[in-house]
Amino acid sequence: MLFGLSLYFDLLLGLVTLIISVVLYLRYNMSYWERHGIPYIKPNLLLGNFDELLIKRVPTGLFGQNMYERGAGHPMVGIWALQTPSLLIRDPDLIKNILVKDFNYFCDRYSGGDGDFDPVGRKNLFMTNNPHWKTLRTHFSPIFTGNKLRNVYQIMMEISDGLTDYYKEKCGQDGATFELKDLYTRSSIEVISSCMFGIKANSIRDPDCTIVENANKLINNQIKRLLEITIYFMVPQLIDIFRVQLAGSTTNFFRNLCWDSIKQREKNGIKRGDVVDCLLKIRNESKFEDDMIVAQTFIFFAAGFETSGTTTSFCIHYLAAYPEIQERAREEAMAIKEKYGSFTYESLSEAKYIESIIQETLRLYPPMPILNRICVKDYKVPDMDFVIKKGTPIFVGIMGMHKDPEYFPEPEKFDPDRFSDERKADIKPQTYMPFGEGPRICIGMRFAMLSIKLSLCSFLTNFRAERCAETQFPVKLVLGTLTMMPENGLNVKVVPLTSCK
Repeated sequence: MLFGLSLYFDLLLGLVTLIISVVLYLRYNMSYWERHGIPYIKPNLLLGNFDELLIKRVPTGLFGQNMYERGAGHPMVGIWALQTPSLLIRDPDLIKNILVKDFNYFCDRYSGGDGDFDPVGRKNLFMTNNPHWKTLRTHFSPIFTGNKLRNVYQIMMEISDGLTDYYKEKCGQDGATFELKDLYTRSSIEVISSCMFGIKANSIRDPDCTIVENANKLINNQIKRLLEITIYFMVPQLIDIFRVQLAGSTTNFFRNLCWDSIKQREKNGIKRGDVVDCLLKIRNESKFEDDMIVAQTFIFFAAGFETSGTTTSFCIHYLAAYPEIQERAREEAMAIKEKYGSFTYESLSEAKYIESIIQETLRLYPPMPILNRICVKDYKVPDMDFVIKKGTPIFVGIMGMHKDPEYFPEPEKFDPDRFSDERKADIKPQTYMPFGEGPRICIGMRFAMLSIKLSLCSFLTNFRAERCAETQFPVKLVLGTLTMMPENGLNVKVVPLTSCK
């Protein structure tokens, strides 16, 4: 009896000791930034500052904006990614040092983390670390030169014409309501598939085709999928624990897409200077594993269709909300078409106001609302008595910068003239970064801008966007998303210009 009681009390004492030790450790860890003299945002004892993402499921962009605003008055503030002490950088000059000037200290992303699990998600151009990143960037950069973009522009025009025909068929004389996010996602899938992989997906007219089905699996708003993406980009230390795959259930689809495209290209002996040709070259010249080749197929497809489709649909949504801006943009597009006869590659450089509309849309809804890096070697912060230790995650709240009234007065106002030739010089460097900045800036930025600009010019010269009963303004975002996903879609009425008085 006495032995049993003694054992019971020993176990109870051990448990209490363990709990006290864990709590003391957690509190000590959460005092990291205070001990280093860095202002910080008060964390949750277990989840750090990421309880908003993982429990409250705040959209990532709004989470970053909240953190940015709570750090007001400081060039950087300490936060915790779960139990990992991290830094949120707010000062534009320090951001320039990290992303550009001192890039060698911050050349790797925090997203994805290290590990062998899920090479398709971790070893692509966006996620992978040096030296693989530099090798891949060197191989793929030639795809996006001016000459290569000019070569694929004819394909973009054919797809744009096909979308115009689709609109006309569905609109009739009186117009019709369209959910823009879905439509322009399918249009972007067609552009990426054709221009990058030489595949005609027929995704505009066939919303149930295999490639659209798998694209929708990547961006669906089911809780499981949203948590997978949040973990991958914001808390990668959980990837191996929960066996998270960035491509999710579509991983095998992208494996088949990659190898089928390569085999077809080898069989026909055709060279198009696109992603598939680069994959062939990488496979033949580099000692990369098969899934590292597949990883590039996945990221070019996934990143490409989501960015272009979302931005184009938000642009037209804003045009419906602001008829005077839409009319001014239409006048510019009509003048270009009258001058050149059609929207040639060269002519789009004259669509300055339409480009400003795209830039302002990207300010309000950046494709990647939070950037991250990881410090790869100890870094002395300029003009501060502080060293960022190797392994420290770094976050830059893009959406917070874009909506800071110090840099963009009336930040919630849709004002394309912010980016006019007369005013864009007033924008402080490193406060507007919708595609990132520095050597790891989005490699497909020029491709995306060209595609979006052509889509808008084509739309404006054929149709008018109007508000309808289903139009939601302002837009509510889906909870827990990394990208800017509208809760109820982006619905507008589209009316042919021939029907407008």
